[in-house]
Amino acid sequence: MSRILTSFFVILCISIAWFVLDYINDVYLGFLQVSQFVSAVYWLSGLRLLVIILFNEVGAIGLFLGYVLSGVLIRDFALQDALILGVLSSLAPVIAYKLWLKITQISSAFENVNFNKLFLLVFLHSAFTAVFRTSYLYLSARASNWQEIVVVFASNVCGALLFLYALKYVNLIYRAIKTPK
Repeated sequence: MSRILTSFFVILCISIAWFVLDYINDVYLGFLQVSQFVSAVYWLSGLRLLVIILFNEVGAIGLFLGYVLSGVLIRDFALQDALILGVLSSLAPVIAYKLWLKITQISSAFENVNFNKLFLLVFLHSAFTAVFRTSYLYLSARASNWQEIVVVFASNVCGALLFLYALKYVNLIYRAIKTPK
């Protein structure tokens, strides 16, 4: 029972965090919006990776719920679009992470992860996200051509790297403040 409550709490926290951060993204970074479904730089791509690394499939459920809520309530997506894009946006990092672990033979403890290996994870995640999203948007006549795959890929690579490096520097600042002098 405790494990179920913990999972529920994690899902709830991730959903709320996604909703809040997507709201901030929409309000303060709305100028980066290329179309209703695509941003030039999508920094929440890094959050998706972090959530999957930390919480695996439980995290994917939280991402899905947060994406659907923010898609409908913030971005005015039709419910069908929010649900399908939520599933695709939650599956892409899970598939990328599992494939990355297999390719690099890294333990989930993240030992010996260098920039090249981390970039491979970002690359895989961005590629799966771009293929999934663009396929859906193209087949549902919301993308006019397949060239949008490049924009989605690039926005996810840039966003994930920005997010992960910002997280790194926040951690460094936290350590500097925490370390007694």
